[in-house]
Amino acid sequence: MSVLGPWSHETELPAEASSAARARAFVTDVLRNHELGHVVDDVELAVSELATNALVHAGTRFTVIVSAFEDTVFLEVLDGSQHGPNPGVSLASDTSGRGITVVQAVSRDWGVIERGSDGKSVWAAFDAVPVVPPALQV
Repeated sequence: MSVLGPWSHETELPAEASSAARARAFVTDVLRNHELGHVVDDVELAVSELATNALVHAGTRFTVIVSAFEDTVFLEVLDGSQHGPNPGVSLASDTSGRGITVVQAVSRDWGVIERGSDGKSVWAAFDAVPVVPPALQV
C-alpha cells in the first residue's frame, strides 16, 4: 500500500562552507512540510555528510534532491566530480573519512549513479513509515 504520493524538491547550492548547513535546513523544511518529521534526523545527517563530501572532494556546485514515492524517502546529492565516494576503514583517531559509513548506517540503502562528464549522484533511501519494533507492536 502506498503511503506517499510522488513528490520531489530540489535546491542547487554553491561550493562554499555554508552550503552544508543550507542543505540540512532544506531537507528539514521539506520533510516537515510533508509531515515526515520522524525521518528528519537521519536524512539531515546523511545530507550533511554528502554535502560535505561534495564540497571537499568535488569542489563544485551541487544539487540536493529530496523526493518520495510510496513508502520511501530518497535523498540525492549531485556534484560535478566523476570520482565516487570511497567507503574506507577509519581509525578511531581519524577526524574525517566516515561520511559514507554514516550514510550507510542511517539509511536503508545507498549508492552512486555515474553521470559521465556531468559528474555523479550519491543517493540514499529511507523508510517513510516509522518502523515499530516487534516488542512495541500491539
